Parts: sequence; structure tokens; C-alpha cells
Amino acid sequence: MTPTEKLKVIKLLVNGEKGVIYEKIRDVIDDRDGKADDTESPHKIVKRFVKPTIEEVVEYCQGKKSTVDGEAFWYFYESKGWVIGKSPMKKWRMAVATWERKDKRVSKTELDRLKSIANEQSERTGRLI
Repeated sequence: MTPTEKLKVIKLLVNGEKGVIYEKIRDVIDDRDGKADDTESPHKIVKRFVKPTIEEVVEYCQGKKSTVDGEAFWYFYESKGWVIGKSPMKKWRMAVATWERKDKRVSKTELDRLKSIANEQSERTGRLI
């Protein structure tokens, strides 16, 4: 496609849709016709984060038999704008996996609380646990 033909196609897209998507224009300029072909174009195609729906998260957690409450996860990150620290989230499924790992660990304070309960019971019954 010659540069003149490319320009005509871009003008048609812009006039026809008023606010055409940047990717469509880039596809025309790069002769990709909507196809991602690394051999023709040196541009790296970057996938953008797409915020999941609450149904997607719940379904994913249930399908994986995860210990993570999908709704709680979704509401938590929805309230934070899908940001981890100061960085935007890249992969929400990996964030679910992180929550699973943290759920499996017993916190030190929880462990101390359980030990104190066990000690109280052993003192009352006179048996060591």
C-alpha cells in the first residue's frame, strides 16, 4: 500500500467514525490489517490491562477452588482503582494467586493467639498439649 493509499484509508476512517481508535490507524500505517505479525512490524504489541467483571473473578476463584473470596477481591481492588501500591495492576489472576498464598500463611499474631488458647486449656485441664 502506497503512502497516498494509506492516507486515503485513514481519512475515510476518521470521517466515517469521528474519533477512530488509534489502533486502527496504526494498523493501516503498518499494513497489518488488524493482524499482529512481529515479522512485518518492529513494534511491540502491548496488551493493556482490562478490568475484570465481578462475575469473572468469582467464576475464576470458584473454578480454581480457591480460598479467596472473589467478591471481596473484586471490591477491594475496585475501591483502589486496580492499583497495587503505586503501580497499575497488570494481571489480576496473579493477584488472586498472591491472595491465596497469603491466606495459607498463618500470621504470627494469629499463631500467638492460638498458642495462648491452648495453654489456657492445658492449665484448666491439667494436661499438656
